[in-house]
Amino acid sequence: MIHNNIFKLTQLTKEDVDSLNRDWLIGGWWKALDYKNALEKVMTAANSDTSVREQLRGRNNSKFFTVNTEALSFMTGLPLSASYLPEIYASLLAKMLGAENLDVNRVPRETKVTLTTYMRLMSTLNHFASFPPELGALAYKPFLRPGKIAEKAFSTPAGRTKNISIENITRVTNQALLWLVEYKPIILFVAAAVRDALEIYINTNAVSERNVKLAAQNAYAYQLEVRGKGIAGITRMTRTILSKCIDALQVAAYCLIAINHGRRKNELVGHNLPYGLYFGCLREISTIYEDWRVDIYVEKSCRSYVSFWCNDLVRQAILTLESISQIFRTLNTSPKVYYDNPTDGRYDKLFCTRAFTKIGFSSPPEGFEFGNRAAWFFELAEVDTDYFREKTQPFRRAYACLYMYRYDMPKPTALQLALRQDSAAVTEVYYTDAPGISPADGVQAVYAGGYDKDIIALEQVMEEVRREYFGDLVLRMLKGEAIGGNFPKLTFKLMQRLSKSVKFDELELASKADAITTELQRDGYSISPKEHGGCCATDASKTSGRSNCAVNGKIHPENASPKTCDGCLHLLVTEAYRDGLEEPLLDMRRKERDFKLPAAERLRIKCDADDLEAFIEADKYVAVENQRVISKLTEKWSKIFFKK
Repeated sequence: MIHNNIFKLTQLTKEDVDSLNRDWLIGGWWKALDYKNALEKVMTAANSDTSVREQLRGRNNSKFFTVNTEALSFMTGLPLSASYLPEIYASLLAKMLGAENLDVNRVPRETKVTLTTYMRLMSTLNHFASFPPELGALAYKPFLRPGKIAEKAFSTPAGRTKNISIENITRVTNQALLWLVEYKPIILFVAAAVRDALEIYINTNAVSERNVKLAAQNAYAYQLEVRGKGIAGITRMTRTILSKCIDALQVAAYCLIAINHGRRKNELVGHNLPYGLYFGCLREISTIYEDWRVDIYVEKSCRSYVSFWCNDLVRQAILTLESISQIFRTLNTSPKVYYDNPTDGRYDKLFCTRAFTKIGFSSPPEGFEFGNRAAWFFELAEVDTDYFREKTQPFRRAYACLYMYRYDMPKPTALQLALRQDSAAVTEVYYTDAPGISPADGVQAVYAGGYDKDIIALEQVMEEVRREYFGDLVLRMLKGEAIGGNFPKLTFKLMQRLSKSVKFDELELASKADAITTELQRDGYSISPKEHGGCCATDASKTSGRSNCAVNGKIHPENASPKTCDGCLHLLVTEAYRDGLEEPLLDMRRKERDFKLPAAERLRIKCDADDLEAFIEADKYVAVENQRVISKLTEKWSKIFFKK
């Protein structure tokens, strides 16, 4: 924009965005921002000006010549990193400055763009259109369907993890629970016995490790005798088999955590990485409620540790890993204790391994190579190991697909938050198919097939529940509850009409409510709960065209919000709804004063909070007025109340 003398989003035309789009598809930001032209201008200036050349000389102590990329970035007006600078320009600068030792092992600049990065670009540009007008929002939404546009732009589909079937997820889960519940006590008992025997062997300078070998056999035999059964297929325990069992137990823990959290393999295992689950990553927040948090590193988007709520199953899996970590600690040392500051323990990875030998315990535990050590577990689960290749994330994809296709109205933004992704377009990749995937192997076939079979029965049940709830709300109105929204006014008109009937007048209050509900449903009204109240409109409603969300006579309940629904004929708000809105209002007021947030975000939150507060206050008045009007009518039915 700046290179084209455009300084405000409001000045950006569709032609400008189309030009950016074309250039970006050809060569990414290198082409779109014209890096080549900017760098050549700086090279020309450096060739004729000694001071410019010297500013571009790197200041580190490396034996190789380096470029001061901070100064180069300032001169070009473009973001630059050392690895992004092509070798031709680094060589040219080195020659100008008389330097001979140029680092020739530079990583070549990558101009190739991918489907995923293209989707992220479009999602970001679309976000500019959602800015408040006072901040200079983009006047239109440039890309209406980023996913479809990206797929058309790329001839080769983006590689996506193969869909793992519900049947295979069930097999993995059952196998993991078997190891965590049935086999874990046996494995930990035997491992502790072998560790004790190793300590005695080392402390007494014994010549033979025979007692260590016997410790594994005897401990397992004892478990067989006490429990009446052991680990399937294992009749005699050795140290090698014990190590294999511990590997399988760790894989079981990994599977349960990954299925429940949708985290990446690296984030949990952390093999050869500075992060991963660590000793002390689990924290109990409350001793009264089942409230636990687990500290997990998010390797993309935020690239930092994030605290996630976890359920008891994940808690048990992590405690299992910590028990293994205790067994793998250095011999003749006290049991590990949690650090007061959890961050101090992040080096102590939970996924690790040791050989149960003197040499095996003479150095730190080894990293856990998941691919090699998980094969036996998946073989026992009768699941194809092809699902779990090095760069695949089957459980993360399954987590996303199960969420999106298990229910009829999922919220992608909630999934995006759970996966900790900074773009809805990136999240979409996890629950959609790449181009060319056959329908039989697609996510709809794998995850949504059961829903189609049950949809009719489910809708019947939901309709019964809606009718009961609708009838209950009508009865509560008649009993004098202060219910807000404008739908009680429409109901009041129906009450007046029905009151002209002698038969209706003689009914008890509950029967009156049932009769009113029946008439409302005949007229096409129902109840659909929203976050701020109930919407009583359907496409079949006589007054649907008068809905605030209606466009060309058709309602759009997906656009419901306090601002949209305020004053709508079909809104119904109970006292519980109003009370429930107070907490999010307080939270918004707190965030609008949080100066850690960008000014634009705080302004948006303030506007939303003002709308919500105005909605609550207005509805309180409407509720009292509804209560007064309906009470005047029900007073005429006083004989009904005396019958009760």
